[in-house]
Amino acid sequence: MTTSCTTKKLAGLAVAATVALSACGGAVETPSPTTTSTGTAFVVDTSTPIGALNDRILQWINADSAPDPAAVDAVVGQELAEAVAAMGGLVTPLEQLRAGAPNVATGFEADTDTGVLHFTTGGIPATISTSIGADGTLNGFLARPETPEISSFDELDAALAKVAPDYSYSASRLNGGGCESVYSTNADEVLPLGSVFKLYVLGALTDEIEAGSIRWDEQLTVRDATKSAPSGELQNLPDGTTVSVREAAEKMISLSDNTATDLLMERLGRERVERQLTTMGHHDPSVMTPMMDTRQFFVIGFGDPNMRAEWSTADTDARVQLLVQADARPLQIDLDNFLDNPASGDGVEWFANAQDVCAALAYLASSPAAAENRRILAISPGVQLDAASWPYSGFKGGNAPGDLAGAFLATDAGGQDWIVTEQFRDDGAIDLVPSSYAFLVAQEAFALLK
Repeated sequence: MTTSCTTKKLAGLAVAATVALSACGGAVETPSPTTTSTGTAFVVDTSTPIGALNDRILQWINADSAPDPAAVDAVVGQELAEAVAAMGGLVTPLEQLRAGAPNVATGFEADTDTGVLHFTTGGIPATISTSIGADGTLNGFLARPETPEISSFDELDAALAKVAPDYSYSASRLNGGGCESVYSTNADEVLPLGSVFKLYVLGALTDEIEAGSIRWDEQLTVRDATKSAPSGELQNLPDGTTVSVREAAEKMISLSDNTATDLLMERLGRERVERQLTTMGHHDPSVMTPMMDTRQFFVIGFGDPNMRAEWSTADTDARVQLLVQADARPLQIDLDNFLDNPASGDGVEWFANAQDVCAALAYLASSPAAAENRRILAISPGVQLDAASWPYSGFKGGNAPGDLAGAFLATDAGGQDWIVTEQFRDDGAIDLVPSSYAFLVAQEAFALLK
């Protein structure tokens, strides 16, 4: 599998769940292996500048506390610094890797100015490829999991089982507006959706636009009091800024913008979005009713103090009141209680099974608003498929602490639409490497579809 020096992201719901897989200021090539060792007690050879730098990276991603941004910036060259500035510097992917500690080094390959550090995290093998400039500073950095060859669905199952103990996968042809299953695992299991729930918001919106009750150029107002947490961009806009419905919809799907999502849900009304669950084929809308918006998710699940215990035992009417209470509270997230304390176990999430997700994408792909739905889903396609074999690819991903999901819509060279879904749930965080691994495995598995 080839790699590219681009900053790839898995858009998701969680504050710290944006996955920065690469940060490249210059090309990072795999070196000729001049120094290679493996073993449980592996130690990186620090006798060369590239080795010393990789040893420092290994220490950073295994430390008890976050890397010192000043110390990280001190070893980063100008070109790389510019490449990673938008994500807050190289410290961001290092901290995301640290969240998966222990990261156990298993080998190191070095050339004069390039290196590949091999390690495992959560049983998944991965590499960090680095390069240094003439001044000894870091000018290339690429972290990615090592995915196995997927030549059968049995191998696919074995690979996906490494991500989390609870998972589902489905692959289906789109046939007459419905899902014709080709292969599935645990397709009936109801699992968290994360930001994949935004497919229902998109469906409700484009249906209302088709009906003429909402216009694409209608303006929505960003307000400080109702901003949500990242991911996204709209939360950074000044109070009173207006954005169009079209812009909000595009950002909701392509960037998984939470504030954009909440603006659209407010415009549509919660009950209207809830009705879309039935319209788009959800087998049991009650598991998502009443439907919280993203700000309410953060306040109820991770506020300080959080309200999740009340939510977990509340009936529908009581949950509606909790949504009202959440709207009246400030958005103060207890970050120390965030990544390793999933809220989905207490029902604070959005839920569906693989068949529901397939039905939702099938609806979007075949409804009267299909052309616009497909365009928006393709802004961030999620996987890198060969364009000759797969001329269209659309995607919505989602993650929250302990939860990961992906919904893929792709069209093959013969014009056949395919829908692939995957969902994962764990009692702890699903970190950077497993998250990336899950989506890369899904990408590999498209070769099985025929």
